[in-house]
Amino acid sequence: EIFGVEKSPLSDSRANKAGLLSECDGGTLFIDKIGSLSLENQQRLSDFLREKVFYSAGGSAPKTSDVRIMAASGKNLEEMVESGTFSEDLYTSLNAVSIHLPALRDRRSDITLLAEHFIAKFNKKHKKRISGISTPAINMLMLYFWPGNVRELENCIESAVLSAEGSAICGYDLPGILQTAQSANFAKLSEDCVADFSAMVRSFERELITEALKINRGNASASAKYLGISQRIINYKIKNLGIDPSFYKRQKRR
Repeated sequence: EIFGVEKSPLSDSRANKAGLLSECDGGTLFIDKIGSLSLENQQRLSDFLREKVFYSAGGSAPKTSDVRIMAASGKNLEEMVESGTFSEDLYTSLNAVSIHLPALRDRRSDITLLAEHFIAKFNKKHKKRISGISTPAINMLMLYFWPGNVRELENCIESAVLSAEGSAICGYDLPGILQTAQSANFAKLSEDCVADFSAMVRSFERELITEALKINRGNASASAKYLGISQRIINYKIKNLGIDPSFYKRQKRR
């Protein structure tokens, strides 16, 4: 796929096929999951980055391409280099400019924006008209651990779009794992079914404040007046409950 194939007894190919390096000449080639490349192909790619020349499978004539390589990996490439499962030369070449993207659980402010993007995407794909997400559903998305990162969120939203019967995604439209209160650390009762008063109060306070913030587009001062409490108290509660008012600035009122 990357280097192409030429018709040859050595390649078992019946026709020539241009590789991505040739097709992206003058542009950018993005390689996802580069840590999964075989060591042989890692070396071939490293040779190309160093010499600007490559050979198609089954071919003997050198080829050139003016292409920029961008790559991504969910694996720790530094550890792979140390263990000998990733080419040090290739890692050095690719690491000229690097961007570390934190796990989704470490950048929760992106969850609502990504969810809205995926709603629009799957509305079009499945011919639905979902306009947004309810406050309880947002809370569930915010509190989940997201071990599968953005792809898991995308799958979750697609499932919810297909399940939703109203104009908005509700908590019960989300996959079961997000609806389990204990798994999201959002339980009103402990697992042994003994009432936990502090947890119940904390949960109710969160619902009240997030609903007020949503109605007032993330304005804490207006939300305090709406709830009949002081600015000092709502700021304390927002900090103590780990709520970010900016999550609700772009949410439509319902």
